[in-house]
Amino acid sequence: MLSLRLLLPMLAATGILSAVDPGAVRDWSSGDGKVIKATMIAATADSVTLKVSGTGKPVKVPLSRLSEADRAFVAEHRA
Repeated sequence: MLSLRLLLPMLAATGILSAVDPGAVRDWSSGDGKVIKATMIAATADSVTLKVSGTGKPVKVPLSRLSEADRAFVAEHRA
């Protein structure tokens, strides 16, 4: 099975990742498997601020609490 480290550059090269809207509502997973639907509204080197769907409440989450895939998403789309 391909590791995420190998797969992400391949997807980016094909343009698949760049077609994803970082401001769109998506599922965000914590390292322990909890999932929320939210929109990324800001990101720094060590955290991401998400606008939670339903409540509209902004929540600042340390990147260390996110799944590996979500950390990669933030790194790819951080301005």
